[in-house]
Amino acid sequence: MMKPLENAPLFQERFLVVRDGGVSIWKLVLPPGSEPLTEFGNSHRIVFVESAPKGRIIRSIGKGIIGSSDEVESRRKISWVEQHAYLYKSNGGKAIGWINEKQESDKKLQIDDTDGDIIVYVLKVTGTAISCTTDTVVAKASWASKLLTIFLKYSGKDVCDIGTVEQGSKDVNLQVNHVIPLTDAINLRQLVNSVI
Repeated sequence: MMKPLENAPLFQERFLVVRDGGVSIWKLVLPPGSEPLTEFGNSHRIVFVESAPKGRIIRSIGKGIIGSSDEVESRRKISWVEQHAYLYKSNGGKAIGWINEKQESDKKLQIDDTDGDIIVYVLKVTGTAISCTTDTVVAKASWASKLLTIFLKYSGKDVCDIGTVEQGSKDVNLQVNHVIPLTDAINLRQLVNSVI
């Protein structure tokens, strides 16, 4: 007999897809109501939203100990759209993570249902890798070189024509994310397809 989702502890899953030096691609699966996998924001990252079922509420983690009342109250809603990509600049090593908020309709789901799961690919580049010279970039795998090119395009000081999508953020240095234009989101999708 299947175990109802409401009674089961759920955890997010993170898988390394590929890595080349300071460039890597990770797959992150966020089931409804799952505990957030947190990591330190000491590298730039682009989050490509592979799958985000309509009606899901996504929040970034708040300040404080995960699960504490302060942290839960300071979580911010994020407007991720399926097949779009978002840039998160390095935040100096502060924790970063996301929650697929549990909803009333999730009570109908069984433990092995994936209908409410949000699936994202997190593309990361370290500060060292992004500051490499063009000669160094050419020596990397072609997927890594393409990813670095996209990061260089959007992570510099001239991040213009990119709108913020995080709601309620008063601190612009705290997990600010930016929408990557759709043409480059499509390029990112093709890049991910080439390595998975």
